[in-house]
Amino acid sequence: MVWNVIFGLTVALMLGSALAALFARQAMYGALYLVISMIAVAMLYYLLGAPFISALQVSLYVGAIVVLLVFMITMLNRVPARRRKRRGGVLWPLLLLALLLAEGVMVFAFRVQAPTQAVVAVGPKAVGAELFGHYLLLVEATALLLLAALTAVLHLSRKGEEAS
Repeated sequence: MVWNVIFGLTVALMLGSALAALFARQAMYGALYLVISMIAVAMLYYLLGAPFISALQVSLYVGAIVVLLVFMITMLNRVPARRRKRRGGVLWPLLLLALLLAEGVMVFAFRVQAPTQAVVAVGPKAVGAELFGHYLLLVEATALLLLAALTAVLHLSRKGEEAS
């Protein structure tokens, strides 16, 4: 029962921080909320019995992609647009909605029957062999995509320096 409560709170944290990242007024706050959401996803993986995937989630998404986002935000250094007046707090109703969605997920999850077949545990060595064997082309394409994003950020930041 305690693990179910921890799971539900983690889902609520994940949904709430994802919604907060979506509606953040400043890009840096959005990136920080995204870090919290990705760490919550890693916690969910760990609670589901996949510590290796949890470590991959933290190292790949929090350690690489979010750092790339923060790098992009700081390199572009755009002046934020004039702030609009807030029309009531949007964040608290969204957090309440995230909590209700998490509760709905928990209710649905406890109605589903557990699989009858035994789950086979796969170690990091097998995951690495599969990634760099069968899926090598996709791993290389992802690396090129990240390199292209980094190059675009550098190009945009230099273009901004030339204009000023």
